Amino acid sequence: MIILSVGLPKSGSAWYYYMTNDLVVAAGHEDSNRIKEEYNLQEILKFPTCNIQEPTAQKLDLLLQPAIKAKTFAVKTHFPPNGRLMDAMNDGLVKTTFLYRDPRDIAVSGYEAGLAMRRRGESGTFATMRTMEEAILWTKKWLVKTWEPWGKIEGILKVKYEDLLASPIDELHRLNRFLNFNVSGESLKHITARWNKQSQHKKDNPKGHLNKGVRGRHLEVMGDSELTLCRQHLGQYIDDMGYGNP
Repeated sequence: MIILSVGLPKSGSAWYYYMTNDLVVAAGHEDSNRIKEEYNLQEILKFPTCNIQEPTAQKLDLLLQPAIKAKTFAVKTHFPPNGRLMDAMNDGLVKTTFLYRDPRDIAVSGYEAGLAMRRRGESGTFATMRTMEEAILWTKKWLVKTWEPWGKIEGILKVKYEDLLASPIDELHRLNRFLNFNVSGESLKHITARWNKQSQHKKDNPKGHLNKGVRGRHLEVMGDSELTLCRQHLGQYIDDMGYGNP
Protein backbone atom coordinates (compact mmCIF):
# COMPACT_ATOMS: atom_id res chain seq x y z
CA MET A 1 0.00 0.00 0.00
CA ILE A 2 1.15 3.51 -0.79
CA ILE A 3 0.54 6.10 1.90
CA LEU A 4 0.23 9.39 0.06
CA SER A 5 1.10 12.34 2.29
CA VAL A 6 -0.44 15.38 0.61
CA GLY A 7 0.02 18.89 1.92
CA LEU A 8 -0.39 22.49 0.93
CA PRO A 9 2.98 24.20 0.49
CA LYS A 10 4.39 25.87 3.60
CA SER A 11 2.04 23.85 5.82
CA GLY A 12 4.43 21.57 7.67
CA SER A 13 4.16 18.84 5.05
CA ALA A 14 7.82 17.78 5.36
CA TRP A 15 7.44 17.50 9.14
CA TYR A 16 4.27 15.41 8.81
CA TYR A 17 5.81 13.23 6.10
CA TYR A 18 8.86 12.39 8.22
CA MET A 19 6.66 11.38 11.14
CA THR A 20 4.50 9.35 8.78
CA ASN A 21 7.52 7.53 7.38
CA ASP A 22 8.79 6.78 10.89
CA LEU A 23 5.35 5.46 11.83
CA VAL A 24 5.33 3.18 8.79
CA VAL A 25 8.74 1.81 9.76
CA ALA A 26 7.67 1.38 13.40
CA ALA A 27 4.71 -0.67 12.15
CA GLY A 28 7.13 -3.07 10.47
CA HIS A 29 6.90 -1.72 6.94
CA GLU A 30 9.33 -0.05 4.56
CA ASP A 31 11.37 3.11 4.78
CA SER A 32 10.58 5.06 1.62
CA ASN A 33 14.22 5.73 0.82
CA ARG A 34 14.86 1.99 0.92
CA ILE A 35 12.03 1.47 -1.58
CA LYS A 36 13.53 4.21 -3.71
CA GLU A 37 16.84 2.36 -3.89
CA GLU A 38 15.46 -1.16 -4.19
CA TYR A 39 13.11 -0.33 -7.08
CA ASN A 40 15.29 2.32 -8.75
CA LEU A 41 12.75 5.07 -8.23
CA GLN A 42 15.20 7.93 -7.83
CA GLU A 43 13.79 9.71 -10.87
CA ILE A 44 10.29 9.96 -9.43
CA LEU A 45 10.89 10.08 -5.67
CA LYS A 46 12.60 13.44 -5.33
CA PHE A 47 14.36 14.86 -2.29
CA PRO A 48 14.62 13.23 1.15
CA THR A 49 10.83 13.54 1.46
CA CYS A 50 10.32 11.16 -1.50
CA ASN A 51 8.21 13.80 -3.22
CA ILE A 52 6.51 12.45 -6.35
CA GLN A 53 5.41 15.96 -7.39
CA GLU A 54 2.63 15.50 -9.97
CA PRO A 55 1.20 11.95 -9.52
CA THR A 56 1.02 11.05 -13.21
CA ALA A 57 -0.25 7.68 -14.35
CA GLN A 58 3.27 6.67 -15.35
CA LYS A 59 4.66 7.47 -11.90
CA LEU A 60 1.78 5.70 -10.17
CA ASP A 61 2.28 2.58 -12.26
CA LEU A 62 5.92 2.45 -11.16
CA LEU A 63 5.06 3.09 -7.51
CA LEU A 64 2.32 0.46 -7.54
CA GLN A 65 4.81 -2.26 -8.43
CA PRO A 66 6.14 -2.54 -4.87
CA ALA A 67 2.69 -1.83 -3.44
CA ILE A 68 1.22 -4.78 -5.33
CA LYS A 69 4.01 -6.91 -3.80
CA ALA A 70 2.62 -6.05 -0.35
CA LYS A 71 5.15 -3.30 0.35
CA THR A 72 3.77 -0.43 2.41
CA PHE A 73 5.59 2.90 2.21
CA ALA A 74 4.94 6.65 2.28
CA VAL A 75 5.46 9.27 -0.40
CA LYS A 76 4.71 12.98 -0.50
CA THR A 77 3.12 15.46 -2.91
CA HIS A 78 1.56 18.92 -3.06
CA PHE A 79 -0.44 18.10 -6.19
CA PRO A 80 -4.13 17.34 -6.80
CA PRO A 81 -5.61 13.90 -7.51
CA ASN A 82 -6.36 12.52 -10.94
CA GLY A 83 -8.40 9.62 -12.29
CA ARG A 84 -5.60 7.06 -12.04
CA LEU A 85 -4.86 8.02 -8.44
CA MET A 86 -8.54 7.91 -7.49
CA ASP A 87 -8.83 4.42 -8.98
CA ALA A 88 -5.86 3.25 -6.91
CA MET A 89 -7.41 4.78 -3.79
CA ASN A 90 -10.73 3.10 -4.48
CA ASP A 91 -8.91 -0.21 -4.97
CA GLY A 92 -7.28 0.15 -1.55
CA LEU A 93 -3.76 0.45 -2.95
CA VAL A 94 -3.36 4.06 -1.80
CA LYS A 95 -4.39 5.70 1.48
CA THR A 96 -4.18 9.48 1.57
CA THR A 97 -3.64 12.09 4.24
CA PHE A 98 -4.12 15.79 3.55
CA LEU A 99 -2.47 18.51 5.64
CA TYR A 100 -3.65 22.11 5.40
CA ARG A 101 -3.06 25.43 7.15
CA ASP A 102 -4.54 28.91 7.55
CA PRO A 103 -4.01 30.41 4.07
CA ARG A 104 -2.89 33.72 5.56
CA ASP A 105 -0.01 32.02 7.35
CA ILE A 106 0.89 30.14 4.17
CA ALA A 107 1.22 33.49 2.39
CA VAL A 108 3.43 34.89 5.16
CA SER A 109 5.62 31.79 5.14
CA GLY A 110 6.00 31.91 1.36
CA TYR A 111 6.84 35.61 1.43
CA GLU A 112 9.43 35.18 4.18
CA ALA A 113 10.95 32.18 2.39
CA GLY A 114 11.41 34.41 -0.65
CA LEU A 115 13.17 37.06 1.41
CA ALA A 116 15.54 34.48 2.86
CA MET A 117 16.29 32.97 -0.55
CA ARG A 118 17.11 36.35 -2.09
CA ARG A 119 19.44 37.17 0.80
CA ARG A 120 21.29 33.92 0.06
CA GLY A 121 21.40 34.70 -3.65
CA GLU A 122 19.17 31.75 -4.51
CA SER A 123 16.52 31.52 -7.21
CA GLY A 124 13.24 29.69 -7.35
CA THR A 125 9.49 30.19 -6.96
CA PHE A 126 9.63 31.79 -3.53
CA ALA A 127 12.45 34.13 -4.52
CA THR A 128 10.23 35.66 -7.22
CA MET A 129 7.63 36.78 -4.66
CA ARG A 130 8.70 40.27 -3.66
CA THR A 131 5.47 41.54 -2.14
CA MET A 132 2.91 40.13 0.24
CA GLU A 133 0.25 40.57 -2.45
CA GLU A 134 2.21 38.27 -4.75
CA ALA A 135 2.44 35.73 -1.92
CA ILE A 136 -1.31 35.96 -1.32
CA LEU A 137 -2.04 35.34 -5.01
CA TRP A 138 0.45 32.44 -5.04
CA THR A 139 -1.37 30.95 -2.05
CA LYS A 140 -4.70 31.28 -3.84
CA LYS A 141 -3.35 29.32 -6.82
CA TRP A 142 -2.42 26.42 -4.56
CA LEU A 143 -5.79 26.51 -2.82
CA VAL A 144 -7.54 26.26 -6.17
CA LYS A 145 -5.15 23.56 -7.30
CA THR A 146 -4.93 21.42 -4.17
CA TRP A 147 -7.42 22.37 -1.46
CA GLU A 148 -10.45 22.45 -3.74
CA PRO A 149 -10.14 18.85 -4.99
CA TRP A 150 -8.72 17.18 -1.86
CA GLY A 151 -11.01 19.04 0.51
CA LYS A 152 -14.05 17.46 -1.14
CA ILE A 153 -12.84 13.85 -1.02
CA GLU A 154 -14.25 11.59 1.66
CA GLY A 155 -12.32 8.75 3.26
CA ILE A 156 -8.96 10.51 3.54
CA LEU A 157 -7.39 11.75 6.76
CA LYS A 158 -7.58 15.55 6.87
CA VAL A 159 -5.19 17.23 9.28
CA LYS A 160 -5.06 20.88 10.33
CA TYR A 161 -1.51 22.12 10.71
CA GLU A 162 -2.57 24.06 13.79
CA ASP A 163 -3.81 20.85 15.44
CA LEU A 164 -0.56 19.12 14.52
CA LEU A 165 1.42 21.98 16.04
CA ALA A 166 -0.67 21.96 19.22
CA SER A 167 -0.44 18.20 19.80
CA PRO A 168 1.75 16.13 17.47
CA ILE A 169 1.18 13.02 19.58
CA ASP A 170 -2.61 13.24 19.22
CA GLU A 171 -2.32 13.61 15.46
CA LEU A 172 0.09 10.68 15.29
CA HIS A 173 -2.42 8.58 17.22
CA ARG A 174 -5.06 9.59 14.65
CA LEU A 175 -2.74 8.58 11.83
CA ASN A 176 -1.95 5.27 13.56
CA ARG A 177 -5.68 4.47 13.71
CA PHE A 178 -6.35 5.65 10.16
CA LEU A 179 -3.66 3.34 8.78
CA ASN A 180 -4.89 0.44 10.93
CA PHE A 181 -1.47 0.15 12.52
CA ASN A 182 -0.93 -0.98 16.08
CA VAL A 183 2.20 0.98 16.96
CA SER A 184 2.63 1.42 20.70
CA GLY A 185 2.16 4.69 22.50
CA GLU A 186 5.81 4.65 23.54
CA SER A 187 6.92 4.38 19.93
CA LEU A 188 4.63 7.26 18.98
CA LYS A 189 6.19 9.38 21.72
CA HIS A 190 9.65 8.54 20.39
CA ILE A 191 8.65 9.60 16.86
CA THR A 192 7.16 12.91 17.97
CA ALA A 193 10.20 13.61 20.17
CA ARG A 194 12.53 12.93 17.25
CA TRP A 195 10.71 15.44 15.08
CA ASN A 196 9.85 17.93 17.82
CA LYS A 197 9.85 21.32 16.11
CA GLN A 198 11.14 22.94 19.29
CA SER A 199 14.20 20.67 19.47
CA GLN A 200 17.48 20.71 17.60
CA HIS A 201 16.17 18.17 15.09
CA LYS A 202 17.81 19.91 12.14
CA LYS A 203 21.21 19.02 13.57
CA ASP A 204 20.10 15.52 14.53
CA ASN A 205 18.22 14.91 11.28
CA PRO A 206 19.91 16.99 8.57
CA LYS A 207 17.87 15.49 5.73
CA GLY A 208 14.84 17.71 6.29
CA HIS A 209 13.74 21.23 5.38
CA LEU A 210 11.80 21.91 8.57
CA ASN A 211 10.75 25.44 9.43
CA LYS A 212 9.40 27.04 12.59
CA GLY A 213 5.86 27.31 11.18
CA VAL A 214 4.42 29.54 13.90
CA ARG A 215 0.64 29.71 14.15
CA GLY A 216 -1.02 33.08 13.52
CA ARG A 217 2.03 34.77 11.97
CA HIS A 218 -0.22 36.84 9.72
CA LEU A 219 -1.41 38.80 12.75
CA GLU A 220 2.16 39.92 13.42
CA VAL A 221 3.35 40.48 9.85
CA MET A 222 0.39 41.74 7.83
CA GLY A 223 -1.01 45.23 7.93
CA ASP A 224 -4.65 46.20 7.48
CA SER A 225 -4.33 46.54 3.71
CA GLU A 226 -2.77 43.08 3.41
CA LEU A 227 -5.43 41.52 5.63
CA THR A 228 -8.03 43.14 3.37
CA LEU A 229 -6.34 41.54 0.36
CA CYS A 230 -6.51 38.19 2.16
CA ARG A 231 -10.22 38.61 2.70
CA GLN A 232 -10.66 39.60 -0.95
CA HIS A 233 -8.66 36.74 -2.46
CA LEU A 234 -8.71 34.03 0.21
CA GLY A 235 -11.86 34.81 2.20
CA GLN A 236 -14.00 31.93 0.96
CA TYR A 237 -11.19 29.45 1.55
CA ILE A 238 -10.50 30.81 5.02
CA ASP A 239 -14.16 30.28 5.90
CA ASP A 240 -14.45 26.86 4.23
CA MET A 241 -11.32 25.61 6.01
CA GLY A 242 -12.73 26.67 9.37
CA TYR A 243 -10.43 29.59 10.17
CA GLY A 244 -12.88 32.47 10.02
CA ASN A 245 -11.63 35.70 11.57
CA PRO A 246 -9.30 37.23 12.55
